Amino acid sequence: MEPAGDESTPKVVYCKGPDTRNSKWRFPAAISKLQHRESSLGSILVDLNFFESLDQVKQAYRLFAPTHTQSLLPQATSLLSSLDLPPKSLDDKRTLDQLQALLKLSTMKLSEAVITPKSEEELVSMADSFLSLSKKREVPELRPDGYAVNDGKRIISLLEFSRAMDTEDNWEAHKDQEKIIRYAPAIAFFDQLPNKERWSMQQNNSTVGVRGSLSTHSEPLEVPGFPKLNSFAQELVDLGVSKGAIKRICKQVVLKTLEVHGAMIRSYYAAKFNPTTMDFSSSFKDTHLIQKILQKA
Repeated sequence: MEPAGDESTPKVVYCKGPDTRNSKWRFPAAISKLQHRESSLGSILVDLNFFESLDQVKQAYRLFAPTHTQSLLPQATSLLSSLDLPPKSLDDKRTLDQLQALLKLSTMKLSEAVITPKSEEELVSMADSFLSLSKKREVPELRPDGYAVNDGKRIISLLEFSRAMDTEDNWEAHKDQEKIIRYAPAIAFFDQLPNKERWSMQQNNSTVGVRGSLSTHSEPLEVPGFPKLNSFAQELVDLGVSKGAIKRICKQVVLKTLEVHGAMIRSYYAAKFNPTTMDFSSSFKDTHLIQKILQKA
């Protein structure tokens, strides 16, 4: 282990990282084939022995945040200049969401249509958000659905699975971009760690449409205005899943997604059109069904 920083700043202890003798992907958050535990980004870095404690991660991010902010300010300024506030169109609302997501883990904030520095209290809250310790539940946390580790290749992959509304053009690209922006600070933070010893961090975003849409193209798609888009199947290939298994997984994901969608629609229409005569025991069964389907998906 070695300390970092000068005497005027808190000491951050960087550790040596995980063992590199295993050459295959492993999934530390998996409890069984049907269950996994969610881990915050800070917990992942501690569990993999890059830091001694969550407090050390928090201190290190506070030191990194000003540099990260400078790197994203040109993009944030460009987004702000293209906005009409308050937003009225769907495009403006999406642009505002993108801008606020960019600034969330930075030292700046959007205040009355101006990008200004955060207060000390807000900076503490920013660092808490990086560790998923924020009490503001409306703000998405850095808590991936799972993570995978390839010790031989020294890769850590943050895994995200999403069900998105697939009724408009580029629905998958929109969701993918949202996840990329959310985890960009985490990957940038990891990339500058002095103790990463050739380790790298990536993210694998898997998205399925609520109506069963699922992409299987074999090459990244060029979607104007968005990052290159990998298919659901490509993300599995990247994690070393065999072709036969990919076909089975894609089929199962679509079937389970349609089951969930059907159960939700039944509950919705039963509550909307028969509020007084509704059989709540049946609704409870649907809710229980949804939970079971999601556990097995």
